Amino acid sequence: MILPEGLMSMVFNNSKSINNTTLYKGRSLFLGRVVDWSLIGFGIALILTLIVRVLNIYNSPLSITIITQGFLGLILMYLGLIKQATLFMKTYKGSKKNIFKIIIAGFPFICFSLFILYRVNLEDLKVYLRLVEEGSLVEWLSFLFLLLSAFLLLITGKEEIKRLAGKFVLLVSGLTFILAMEEVSWGQMIFNWQSPEFFIESNAQQETNIHNMILLSGQPNTIIVTCILFILTFFCLIRWCLDKRNKIKSNSIADVIFPPILLVGYFLLGALIYLGLVLQINGIEIPVLIPSDQEIFECFFALGILLNSCRIYINWGD
Repeated sequence: MILPEGLMSMVFNNSKSINNTTLYKGRSLFLGRVVDWSLIGFGIALILTLIVRVLNIYNSPLSITIITQGFLGLILMYLGLIKQATLFMKTYKGSKKNIFKIIIAGFPFICFSLFILYRVNLEDLKVYLRLVEEGSLVEWLSFLFLLLSAFLLLITGKEEIKRLAGKFVLLVSGLTFILAMEEVSWGQMIFNWQSPEFFIESNAQQETNIHNMILLSGQPNTIIVTCILFILTFFCLIRWCLDKRNKIKSNSIADVIFPPILLVGYFLLGALIYLGLVLQINGIEIPVLIPSDQEIFECFFALGILLNSCRIYINWGD
């Protein structure tokens, strides 16, 4: 029996729609499981950090910040064990989906407002500095967000490897992985090894990483990050204009390069903070702003990259 052309098209499109829905649900649930396992792993890492300090294995001092991180690790591990992220992804649809998007878009601006109030009224700067010091929770979160991003992009790129866009996603995955490892000095922050002689001589902080090399440390590094954050902000605005004209398709290089407008806050606020630091380096005083503030907004940048990676992973393959 030969079906009429219109009916054949209807059957094909319905079949494609069902396949896309199944793929979307499958990837959503897998993403939930990845987040759950990440919560468990991250929680264990924070707990181990506390144990190492308690046992004084590396002659590292124990602080209230480290103790707080340890207890937070217990909470995160518990949330992962009860599969909280997977349960959320199972019900991620309809009005709940729209509310979640509003929360994502507004989250950095709300946090920025609270951060300004906190910094203006802060009296004990030493306590704050311990919150953003090397090996702090903020740095750990930046590492986790970037590492998860690299993993999700790797999976997406491998599935689309035959296409140019897939190869581009793999390239972005590699760059994101490098950024993640730079956050922990390629494992030095975890295992506390002695830097090789090359890095002792060439690194401003004598760490095993590239971004603190003497040639890049200070003003050059700050200017580079400022430019990157402003470019990403501009890309979000371009995406907003292109989306209004339906000019961007899923599974395309443009879909990777231009993040959605709801992520603009994760890059814009960091760009403004870094711009303030550049001005300070050049002698223009910015009230209450100190270099350590950049760690907070680097974490927001990493979260923005993760959210965009999640979007790409779930939506690609339509």
